Amino acid sequence: MLKEKWKERFFLVFIFIILLLWMFIVPYDQGPDELARMKVPLYLAKHLQLPFGGDPEVRIDKWGFSYAFQPILGYFLPAFFMKIGMIFKVAKENLYLWGRMATVIYSVITVYLTMKIGDRLFSKRGKWFFVILVSFLPMFQFISCYINLDAFAVMCVTWVIYQLIIGKENMWDIKSCILLGLSLGITALSYFNSYGIIICAIIYCVWDVITCKEIENKPQFLLKKASIVAGVSFLVAGWWFIRNGIIYNGDFLGLKTSNMYAKKYAIPMYLPDNRGIINSENPTLSYMLFDRRWIHITLYSFVGTFGYMNVFMEHAVSWLFFMIPILSLILYLVKDKNKKFDMFYFLMFIMCIITTCLNMYYSFFNDFQPQGRYCMPMLIPLMLLITKGFEAHTKKDNGALVKHLSCLVILISLYTLYYVIYGHYINPEFVYGF
Repeated sequence: MLKEKWKERFFLVFIFIILLLWMFIVPYDQGPDELARMKVPLYLAKHLQLPFGGDPEVRIDKWGFSYAFQPILGYFLPAFFMKIGMIFKVAKENLYLWGRMATVIYSVITVYLTMKIGDRLFSKRGKWFFVILVSFLPMFQFISCYINLDAFAVMCVTWVIYQLIIGKENMWDIKSCILLGLSLGITALSYFNSYGIIICAIIYCVWDVITCKEIENKPQFLLKKASIVAGVSFLVAGWWFIRNGIIYNGDFLGLKTSNMYAKKYAIPMYLPDNRGIINSENPTLSYMLFDRRWIHITLYSFVGTFGYMNVFMEHAVSWLFFMIPILSLILYLVKDKNKKFDMFYFLMFIMCIITTCLNMYYSFFNDFQPQGRYCMPMLIPLMLLITKGFEAHTKKDNGALVKHLSCLVILISLYTLYYVIYGHYINPEFVYGF
């Protein structure tokens, strides 16, 4: 047990160092919208108050709106670090590194939580395979190195999943309900594309109470526990939506007001009516998915496409990652003789579907951006499903297959950092010299 603890600590330090390398190597504003997102924590650090979404100081010139219309809790920690940087008179052009440190921390917490989840769901070999799949996915490491809310959303989803497991273990005691409510409330203040886990969490809690034979007087029990979870969630997140309703004339989500500012201030090519497949010459779903290659681009960029979708991994490398879920499904169907319905894993699958559908909806109706990072909230559910597929086989071959696949994933990730990222940004001659 002590050896395992030290192994976990070493791994966390190792991941922290890897993410720091990404953070320092990737130049400023080479993460999608980093320049635009930087405006929000910078405002918080300078003024120590919440911005109005339409304030010119946070508004994006070409788009007309700002990210301050959306929940901004994930920007608080970057703002805190940037404030410290200001106190120590750090040059303005280097403040972004202080903000990026918060994103690195979010992802290290995510990795820590995957360890805790793995301890409870898988064998030791399966646990580390799950942790490595999450930690060394190149796109996960990329979203961990610049100022954004994707890493924060992944952390929140991971925390919710962990609390669902703990809640079930502890028969939904008061502490578990409070922590679940806290995690759901913070998730509500993360990113809209992470909201699928809130729906799945509600379904799972109700299902578990209904099917648990040890719980008596289920309606009363469910009402009491649901009240605690909902109450804590509202205390954590309700203030933001109430504030929106007050300052944006009833627009609790801030989306309508954001769209109004976009119509008023965006340059012509970025006006809302010029974006999204619904406003294109062929407003059909099949056109978006196939003719505009939404599926292809999203799939490859979920594994790893960097910069402003202009720094690529070789397709052959991406396919090595694609083969893992395919192999997992085959092993699950062929090797696992004890297959039975499990609501937890079913809802992890539903979470993946919801997240993908939200991404498709955004590209179709709002802004055609086929980017895998918009699907990152499903990272943990997807890797749980993949690991589940390998788990039965792991017991038969003593973990040899997942051991070799784990080494392959780590090598591909390190190759991406050195050959693709370092080679592109620091030493481009290195790439072309081969």
